[in-house]
Amino acid sequence: MDFERFYTTHYHDALRYVMKRIGNQQDAEDVLSDTFLYCYDHFSDYNPNLASERTWLYVVLKSRIRNYFRDRRITEELDALETSDVGKSGLLEEAAELQELRNLLAEALLTLPEKQKKLVILRYFYDCNTAEMAERTGMSPGNARTTLSRALATIEKYLNTKGYGKE
Repeated sequence: MDFERFYTTHYHDALRYVMKRIGNQQDAEDVLSDTFLYCYDHFSDYNPNLASERTWLYVVLKSRIRNYFRDRRITEELDALETSDVGKSGLLEEAAELQELRNLLAEALLTLPEKQKKLVILRYFYDCNTAEMAERTGMSPGNARTTLSRALATIEKYLNTKGYGKE
């Protein structure tokens, strides 16, 4: 697959999609540029057996749009904190803790066997339901559900060992 063809094929539809959600042309173009840069950097990782290139692009787009709104909200909250006497460190500590948790989740995912990792990715990154996960992995729906459950239990154990368990 050729990235230039990928880019030209999907650019205009993706821009319309982002514009509908963000509404600001400059910000939409920034989000789209960031998305295509990510896709370019990870183009060799794209697996057409997991999803169509359009689906893959829109998963990345949705993530970048969420990041845009999250970053914008955090920036607005930080601006508000700067103008108030509320403790500034609370929000920053929370952001640092969330980043640490994201890193731990990524580490936990890497510890899983390939089949479990694939199911977690399909469920939580591609938003597949049980039937779709089963179809894409060649498993029965019951087996996919059980395997995913075991993967989540393994991730939970990993997080517990790192101090992020149930309280």
